[in-house]
Amino acid sequence: MHCFHTIYHTDFAGVKKAIDEIHRVLNENGEAYITFNSKDNISFKEKDTIDGNTIIKKSEIEEGIPHCYVDEKEVEDLLSAFEIISMSKITEYTRKGKKVCRVHYYTHVKKGMKKMNVDN
Repeated sequence: MHCFHTIYHTDFAGVKKAIDEIHRVLNENGEAYITFNSKDNISFKEKDTIDGNTIIKKSEIEEGIPHCYVDEKEVEDLLSAFEIISMSKITEYTRKGKKVCRVHYYTHVKKGMKKMNVDN
């Protein structure tokens, strides 16, 4: 399952709900790749958030679209039901020839096997 640059287009509660749904539908040992916006993004300003994590864009092509931002601890908490295989924090300085400064967490997670109750 891949969720690149999509899962964060909601508020923090919506991200949590999406992660819970991914965990629910993913097969045991299934893997997912999920991207999160980092609070280190130049566009994140906590004073502009609606919940401490989410900004509603007010101009340009993304006007009215929520963007949820998280820090490393919040990523780990959101993914606590999974085994985190890898997590990278990547800063983009240019994109499609334009100078930008975007920071994302790229995660690769695995749904672990359910533990069997072995009572004698």
